[in-house]
Amino acid sequence: MKVQIRSHHPSHDALRGAMELPFKSVVRLGSTTNLEDTVTNGGDRIECNTIESIKNSSNKLLMKKRFTEFSVKTADWWTISTDGNSFYPSDNRSTSIPIRDMQYPLVGKYIYGSRNTGNTLIKSKEELVNWFQGKNASQYIVEKFFNYSQEFRLHCTEEGYFYACRKGLKSDTPENQRWYRNDSNCVWYIESNPLFNRPSTWNLIVAECVKALKAVKLDIGGFDVRVNGDGKFIIIESNSACSHADITTQKYLEAIPNVLKRKYDIHHGYIPAMGRTVNTPIVNGSDFDIDRSQTDTIDDSAERPNALLEVDDDTSPEEETMQDDVNIHARASVPVNDIDIMSIVEKLIEYPQERISKKELLNLILR
Repeated sequence: MKVQIRSHHPSHDALRGAMELPFKSVVRLGSTTNLEDTVTNGGDRIECNTIESIKNSSNKLLMKKRFTEFSVKTADWWTISTDGNSFYPSDNRSTSIPIRDMQYPLVGKYIYGSRNTGNTLIKSKEELVNWFQGKNASQYIVEKFFNYSQEFRLHCTEEGYFYACRKGLKSDTPENQRWYRNDSNCVWYIESNPLFNRPSTWNLIVAECVKALKAVKLDIGGFDVRVNGDGKFIIIESNSACSHADITTQKYLEAIPNVLKRKYDIHHGYIPAMGRTVNTPIVNGSDFDIDRSQTDTIDDSAERPNALLEVDDDTSPEEETMQDDVNIHARASVPVNDIDIMSIVEKLIEYPQERISKKELLNLILR
């Protein structure tokens, strides 16, 4: 069955009709179109990104609330009183900060904005007052501005990131536009490019992005992260409908089936697959395949000379993991306190092509 793609973004057209699975499924990339036969609605269609997750991600107020609730490392933020004279930290209405005590710089954000639309850099009280004039307070937030030198986008699932780029400012970008990063003023460097400049805190960044993904309840999405020279970072926002260039499309074609298979297994009571090598998801294998890949990333540059620079726009565990000379990864959703964990691995190797339920796996282990 074809994987159904729900999106209004033209760059996602390349995903349509390109994936098949033996069950009904839908992938939402920014779309909130309801389907009656989804698991959420009591049906059997597996969803990658629920409507709830899309709403959490696309609304900056809901997104920041979820980030705060789950302690995601993000910029301090405030909602605004109707008269614009008071600011509520993390929308906590029991306390407020008068406008005279606000610290600058700030960024004013329209909660439904994308590609930096509706965002304004605010450097003083006067600028804050002028910015707020004529605005509906319920549709805007302000947050602390971090002038960190680098910005990255990480495309993630709950297993980790599967693709990343650094947004590099173009040299001719005017000074008043250098505080933000999007396609209008950036080029995008992939990991194999020396100019990617991977931060020393990369593993922490990845973990925080996965936390953010779970916070907004996305299954797949992009996360914009600002990083300074010492590796300090903040997550700016989540994106449920990132624009796709060629490499991005290919990465999503590899990652989406794994997400849907895992969710199918969870829904039907099978042991969900887990922990493929983060950047090399297995697309066509069974749920208990052995990943024999020794590569950590996929570098298209040998075949595509221009692949080092990809341009696109800026849209809107107690689990046991075993590894030997081949990478064997499995998650057990059954109690393992009194069971030799190696026997589980041995059974998975013995039955690599089988879809094994919890009860069946226990029977195999206890033979």
